[in-house]
Amino acid sequence: MGGDVSGMDSPNQVREALARLDQGEETVASDRRNSEQRDIYNARLEDIKDLDEAKSILEQLRTELLIDERTGLGSNKAWLTRQPKRYVASIDLDSLKFVNDNMGHEAGDALIAAAGEALRTAGLSRDAYHVSGDEFYAQADDIETLRDALERARQYLAAATISGRGYAYTGAGFSYGIGENIHDAEIALTQDKQARERRGERAARGERPRGFVDTDQRRRGFGAGQSDDSQAATDRSGERPERPEPQLGQHADSGIPVTEVRVADLQLSTDVPQFKSGADERGVVEPLEGEFDRRGLAPIQVWRRLDGRLEVISGRHRLDLARRTGQETIPAQIYNEADGFDKAQAAILDAELNIRDGQGKVIDYVDFFREGYYTEEQARAKGLLARTPGRRGYRIANSGSDTLIAALRAGRIPDAQAEAIALAAPNNERLQSLGVDQIVNKGANTQRAVATIQAVQAMGAQPSDTTGDLFGFDDSAIREAEQMAALVARKQREIGERLSAITGAARRPEIARREGIDVRDPEAV
Repeated sequence: MGGDVSGMDSPNQVREALARLDQGEETVASDRRNSEQRDIYNARLEDIKDLDEAKSILEQLRTELLIDERTGLGSNKAWLTRQPKRYVASIDLDSLKFVNDNMGHEAGDALIAAAGEALRTAGLSRDAYHVSGDEFYAQADDIETLRDALERARQYLAAATISGRGYAYTGAGFSYGIGENIHDAEIALTQDKQARERRGERAARGERPRGFVDTDQRRRGFGAGQSDDSQAATDRSGERPERPEPQLGQHADSGIPVTEVRVADLQLSTDVPQFKSGADERGVVEPLEGEFDRRGLAPIQVWRRLDGRLEVISGRHRLDLARRTGQETIPAQIYNEADGFDKAQAAILDAELNIRDGQGKVIDYVDFFREGYYTEEQARAKGLLARTPGRRGYRIANSGSDTLIAALRAGRIPDAQAEAIALAAPNNERLQSLGVDQIVNKGANTQRAVATIQAVQAMGAQPSDTTGDLFGFDDSAIREAEQMAALVARKQREIGERLSAITGAARRPEIARREGIDVRDPEAV
């Protein structure tokens, strides 16, 4: 029995495989082993009749695929295959990049692990997930239960101490937002980050966080590592001479100093419009609220033109808040056109800063990455792929067709579905158009649309000049592919329910009983 659809040579072989699948003998799983490869949807599941063997295999899979090694929480794969609850939270760990840059990646891993421990201790061990880097998700059926657990997790994390390279960091934290879907949760997350920055609870990107101290006596210049000259200076004056702070966590360009610039002297740049779509004439998408708090405030980015004009190329929302609250000056870094800093560099800087901070929409990222400034390795090195929207935008930009990107821009399909279609048929205009049609006009979900694309590929369907649909494929081939996709999707749901029953039998006892598991027996579960 072979479940590898992509290796079949004829439609008949596909039909035979699907017939066996319909009898429950095997299934074709759309397991995306590597999101950058095209032929990645081949997985075979044997019909295991021995329950002990099934439980052993599924436990191994659960450990390897569904549990994040660093945190003990669910992995990104576990999040994608979870049983959804009513409310979800998007969580962003504070200052991870700063810790990685200044304390080393081992300390960064320790910070991630501490966040995982805090979430588990707060009662979210089954409902929290580490999806990537500084990003976590959580869920619950009751919003207050979820909020209370996250507040407890904040307290637990704040008590942890992270050490590395002669520094110690105590009082770590995270921002979070809750909604009925991830989109709403991430909007609330952005608002929480801004509010915590204004209150001084969160350092801006690249800033030194509170609770970060130098524990290296030699670097600090006292104690066992103190030099004779330093000791003599202390003896003569009675006071220790001041020493410069180590240069940690520089802003966008470590060679550009931060200076105070008069708000009245600043104007928006017409050559470098707002990176984020949906901005008004002030360059503002959603105005910042509250007072203008300088603690931990990141500088705006200013371009000094040849004629002396000072144009804001990034930080328009902070400038708007400064104007509305009557500030005379604002911290800024200035780049000079006379030094060769041109329009292209200004636009790239604005885009990079927004992408690193998770600002803007995925379609904004797609537009930037389509310009081809960076290879994937270069984009990753610059931190542009550290967050889910950045990675998603890069994949769509490099694998998506014009039709797919136009549908995304028009809001006809969500970001995640656009990514799935792009990866299912990289740079294939016809197949991606087919996927868009399945979602937009036929109401298919992501799994069904991708399965239809796979089925057309497996059947070797070719464009037709006579009886083709608007994508150029033979009508009968499309209908047959849709039938195959429906069957595969149904079987995948059944397998998913079986997996959920065995790994979480108490939640679905009626399915667990069909698998021979007694939910009243802890050993069976």
